[in-house]
Amino acid sequence: MNTVNRQPGQREWPWPFSLQPFLYLCRRLWAMAVVRLALLTVYYLLLIAALIMLYGNSVYKPPPFIYQGF
Repeated sequence: MNTVNRQPGQREWPWPFSLQPFLYLCRRLWAMAVVRLALLTVYYLLLIAALIMLYGNSVYKPPPFIYQGF
C-alpha cells in the first residue's frame, strides 16, 4: 500500500482500490437539487409500489348491514 501521501490520523484502506473518486462524485451529485428531487421521487414511488404490492391484492368486502332496528 502507498503510505507516502498519508496524513497523520488518516487510516489506510484495506482494499486495493480507493473509494475517494466515487465518494467525491456522490457528494457532487448530492449537491444538485435536481438529483435530490429525482431520488426522493423514486423513493416515494417505490414506497407506493410496495404498499400496493402488500395491500393491493386483497378484495374489500364490506361488513353486512346491521342497522335494522328502527
